Order: sequence, then structure tokens, then C-alpha cells
Amino acid sequence: PRKESSAASDVYKRQVLTLYRNAIALRRERWVGAGDLEWYGDPEHPDLLRLTRGTLMCAVNLGTRALPLPEGELLLHSDPEHTGELGPDRAVWVDTAPR
Repeated sequence: PRKESSAASDVYKRQVLTLYRNAIALRRERWVGAGDLEWYGDPEHPDLLRLTRGTLMCAVNLGTRALPLPEGELLLHSDPEHTGELGPDRAVWVDTAPR
């Protein structure tokens, strides 16, 4: 039992490290120098915080229920098993440029 807990902890740590590395890479590649940073909420979803710079958006669900994903190209999701929604305590990075 103890080994399983340790193994699960190691997997979680690797997932978090990979998420951070990918988010930092996105920041470097697409966010830096892309304009002013804007923070705003959503009146329909008060638990949703959005940060945008240029066409890149980071949306964070601070609530307790899943929310719809923002429109755009999904670049990164903090939930490796996401189901097409933005779950509680989760974040996504989206390119909102029209395609």
C-alpha cells in the first residue's frame, strides 16, 4: 500500500511539472511581447477568471462546478483527462484568433 501511494505521488508530481513546463513554454513563445495583459471576469460565470494578452487566453475556473471551455484552439489544459469542460480548480490556455 505504501509503495502505491508513493508511486501515485510521483506520477502526480511529474504531471504537475510537465504542466508547468508547458505553460512556461507557451508564455515564452506566445505571450511575452503580445500586448497588454487584461484581466476580466464573466457575468454569466462569476467563478471564471480570464487573462488575455493578444490572442492568447488563460481561463481559470475558481468555482465548484464545471464550465464550458472558452472558444478557440485549445493549447493546454491543466486536467490531463479533461472531458471538454473546464472543471473546478482547473485552467486552460486557448488561442482565440479566428481561424
